[in-house]
Amino acid sequence: MKIFVFITLIFFSSTLGTKLERHPKQELHIHPDDKCCPTCATLDVSGSATISVASDVAQLSSTFCTKDQSAETAQTNNEIKVNAFIAKVKNLNPAVAQSSGDVSIVTEYIYNPDGTTTFLDFKACHTINTDLLMTQTNLLGTIMDFANQSGAVSQYVNWSISQITYEQNRTDVIKKAVREARAKADAAAKKLGCSIDCVKTVNINDGYTPIYSKAARAEAILPGQVDINKTVSITYVLKCSQKEKRKDYYDKVQDY
Repeated sequence: MKIFVFITLIFFSSTLGTKLERHPKQELHIHPDDKCCPTCATLDVSGSATISVASDVAQLSSTFCTKDQSAETAQTNNEIKVNAFIAKVKNLNPAVAQSSGDVSIVTEYIYNPDGTTTFLDFKACHTINTDLLMTQTNLLGTIMDFANQSGAVSQYVNWSISQITYEQNRTDVIKKAVREARAKADAAAKKLGCSIDCVKTVNINDGYTPIYSKAARAEAILPGQVDINKTVSITYVLKCSQKEKRKDYYDKVQDY
């Protein structure tokens, strides 16, 4: 009695995190020269790149809080502080953009040793975001002083990049990530006695990292570098020589 067994082999490269698939009843899948073969062996690789660029946008977040026995009074008095701050900024430079952030009213209690609570007051808070372009960042110190004078309890500065700066550098980062992925793929394919034939799929993950700072005075907050990060995941189709033998081919994968 003869028993025939067909085995599907999947080889892994632990060094590059890549995968090479073998199909049933075939010594080696050969990719036609005239089109991208949908069933040929493939190689999955990723590449990452980062470019640091100077920040050119600042956002100042100023939070104002007021306490009172009445929730309505706490909110009303707090908005007086907020409106005074907004008016000062508008008088300084009407072109500076401002927007409302978080608004909250919290009931504050004292927790007693016996497990009970005693009402303390209501706390109303309102955050105002002030957006400054690079040509306006010289106003940051003055605007922070306005916020302190108006009763701000905390201030944060988020240094970031404008959409224009992001777009100007995005392509360069992607190119670097693709080159890294291709270098990995070439190295793996060469070890396996194959070469890269064509690209099957490409995925790009976008992103950049803003800089957050906290200080009472603008002199302690300086712009810095913002990292633009890209990761590409590429599936390459392999072209391999018909002269490859199963044993030699298997040994190369095992050695790798």
